[in-house]
Amino acid sequence: MTSQHTDQSTIKNVFHVLGYGTRKEERELVDELLKRYHLPRTGLENLAHLIYQRPGFEDFFLALLSEVRPFCQMLIEVYELLNSLAVTAGRRASTVHVRRERAS
Repeated sequence: MTSQHTDQSTIKNVFHVLGYGTRKEERELVDELLKRYHLPRTGLENLAHLIYQRPGFEDFFLALLSEVRPFCQMLIEVYELLNSLAVTAGRRASTVHVRRERAS
């Protein structure tokens, strides 16, 4: 696999996560980046190719990552909280076995 193919795949994956072209798209974030870098709204394959071929590919990619960083950080914090609560609940909870025969 070439570096170009890997880079374009990475771009496509990030846009896919942002829901590009779907009803769940993070449209505000995507539209701002496309506007800032004078890129057209086009198919994902073509958009990844355009971004890669332009001078400043690295600038665009770093700007994209910078925009999604707060969201990613929030997800990390939420999962850390859920994991800590699950561990706490698991330690404090007692096991209760229920049998049908004894249920009233």
